[in-house]
Amino acid sequence: ISARYLATAGHCFNNLSPDIVFHRDCNRPGLCFARVREHDLTRRELGERNIDIAALHLPPGRDVDLAIVELSEAVLLDERAQIVKVSTKNLKRGDIVTTVGWGLAFQSGQPDELLKAELTVSDVDAAGGFTYTEVGRTQLGNPVDTCAGDSGGPLLAWRDGAWLLYATLQGGGYNCEKDKTSGDGVWNS
Repeated sequence: ISARYLATAGHCFNNLSPDIVFHRDCNRPGLCFARVREHDLTRRELGERNIDIAALHLPPGRDVDLAIVELSEAVLLDERAQIVKVSTKNLKRGDIVTTVGWGLAFQSGQPDELLKAELTVSDVDAAGGFTYTEVGRTQLGNPVDTCAGDSGGPLLAWRDGAWLLYATLQGGGYNCEKDKTSGDGVWNS
């Protein structure tokens, strides 16, 4: 959302490991970082690197699964890494949206390349705190949705010549590990 701030889901920082407590341990360089400019795991890419997380900003209360990550230094911005503006408006039922992520890909493990999916908004709660997306289907009937490892990923829509961020992934929808759908995907608006 800026050269030094990332938006993600708060639950991504709940249990980093049994031995790591974010606010206690992430002040050591190299322990907690964001991998930036990564698009393909099979090769080293221009500017790809880890940047230490300087601070984690969580909203007050427990019902908002959102985190703003502050990096220790700015990301190099160009055509391979850009800022996405945060929308001030809600999506509406029927809107076509896009997400990207590194989560599991239909029971075949983690992909080598960043994956992209188009989804349809099924609902937005009255308060605007959550957006829901339906599980799509390919022409062969396979599910199209996020999966384990995609948490915190962006829900984007193309508006007026630019990508806008509307929400980050909380979970739900298709579970590719079990090959089952459990309702719609839930996004933190």
